[in-house]
Amino acid sequence: MAEVLERNTPQFLRYSRGSARESKGWYMRSGPLLSEEIIKLRIGKLDSIIAMETIAIKTLEDKKVKPEGLKTGNRFVPRPSSPVPH
Repeated sequence: MAEVLERNTPQFLRYSRGSARESKGWYMRSGPLLSEEIIKLRIGKLDSIIAMETIAIKTLEDKKVKPEGLKTGNRFVPRPSSPVPH
C-alpha cells in the first residue's frame, strides 16, 4: 500500500497544484467581491502552496526508485542484488 501511495504522490500533488492555480485565478478575478488586502493575502498564500508543491514534486520524482539495471548504450548492465562476497 505504501508503495502505491509513494508512486502516486507526485500525481496527487500535481492535481493539488492545479487546483491552487485555479483558485489563484478566481481570486484575481474577484476584485468586486473582496477587498484588495484579502485578495493579496490569499494570492500570497496560494503562491507559497504552489511553490511548496512544485518543490515536493521535483524532490519525489528525483528520488524515484531506479530500475534494476542501468542502460549503457545498447547493453543492459544488471545491478548486483547483494554485495559481492570477499
